[in-house]
Amino acid sequence: MDISVFVEQVQAFLRAAMNAWWLVVPSFLVIVLVNVWVWYREEKFRKSVTWVMLEMVPAREVAQTPKAMEQVFAVMHGMWSGGLSFADKWWKGVVERWASFEIVGRAGSVHFYVRVPEVYRDMVEAAVYAHYPETEIRLIQPEDDYVRGFPADLPSDEYDVWGSEFVLGKEAPYPIRTYPSFESIVEEQRVDPIAGITEVMSRLENTEAIWLQFIIRGTGNDWTKKTRDVIDEIRGKKKPEEKKLGAQAGALFDSGFTFLQNLAKAPLTLPTWDEKKEEKKEERPLEGYRHLVEAVEHKVEKLGFETTIRFLYVDRKDAFTPSNAAAVLGTFRQFNTWALNYVRPNIKAMTIAKQPFKKKKILIKKRRLYRNYRVREMTIPVSVFNIEELATMYHFPMTGVKSPTLRRVETRRGSPPPDLPIV
Repeated sequence: MDISVFVEQVQAFLRAAMNAWWLVVPSFLVIVLVNVWVWYREEKFRKSVTWVMLEMVPAREVAQTPKAMEQVFAVMHGMWSGGLSFADKWWKGVVERWASFEIVGRAGSVHFYVRVPEVYRDMVEAAVYAHYPETEIRLIQPEDDYVRGFPADLPSDEYDVWGSEFVLGKEAPYPIRTYPSFESIVEEQRVDPIAGITEVMSRLENTEAIWLQFIIRGTGNDWTKKTRDVIDEIRGKKKPEEKKLGAQAGALFDSGFTFLQNLAKAPLTLPTWDEKKEEKKEERPLEGYRHLVEAVEHKVEKLGFETTIRFLYVDRKDAFTPSNAAAVLGTFRQFNTWALNYVRPNIKAMTIAKQPFKKKKILIKKRRLYRNYRVREMTIPVSVFNIEELATMYHFPMTGVKSPTLRRVETRRGSPPPDLPIV
């Protein structure tokens, strides 16, 4: 393109923009002001929420499978509003409530926590007691929150941190490997999917700490709308190609030209039209892929949560052991099935980087990840896991899991005798 032609086009665009300033500028300002308003109202709403931190101490003998925790998550879906109204979203700044389920490994112990809005405390406790009757639930005061045992900002001169967030590798309707595939009729051959994580945590020494966080927010069924596309993809069915604007215009021109030709020849010959060639779409036979289709359908049948999974390894700089962080990353591979879905680190959040300014990039990532963990905020992108998938990754270890540092209730909780006099 000649430079003079390009300059003329730029000048024409600027003239048009100057002539339409009365429309462009106000529209831009309205968009900015609306977004600032919504952000302000949402921040105000978030600050108005009162939170409670609960520690769940499992019984010494846990016979329940992860199915019990699946039912706990099903109850937690009651936090979802069912869809925010226009006034709630755009005027009041209401946001969907969320909760944070956490597993914490420190030198000498493994702990299970849940942080929820105070209005849902009774709901959480009732759900846990209903499915784990021997569990002890303790209220943690804000000043006793384990994250306050470390500096407010890391890395520091004394401590270092390494971590990542985890996301799904494929679209949400594809399921990961869940606890039914770990179970066996023979009890001795049963595998607890959380055993690998608690084993790594049980080996921590001195000032080491591993934090694992599952922030969940209930959602509707919008994430299931791609199910048909996913099933078609499994069967090898090609999507119809969307024609671009230029191709559509060309097809319209060709049709019009053919019509004029036929109109001119009409007195002498019969009109002729180009025949459309239909491409035969080959699909894979369903029999070989039925189990994959059934797995997708099984996932979307259950309640789903938008989820942020976050992991941190914290220790003193002079004793930092990267192999412990690698071990946690390895435990998440047991949930992967390449034929369906898998959990992978989010490289954008992972505390690694490339040149240039590699050290500066890593420092920024570490501080952002650590800050997001402490405030328990969801980040984009979120992945949608159903209650079965969440229960696979977060549940109380069954009795067969040998973790000497796992914090458990020492004595059995009992009910008072029915004839106890009331004073």
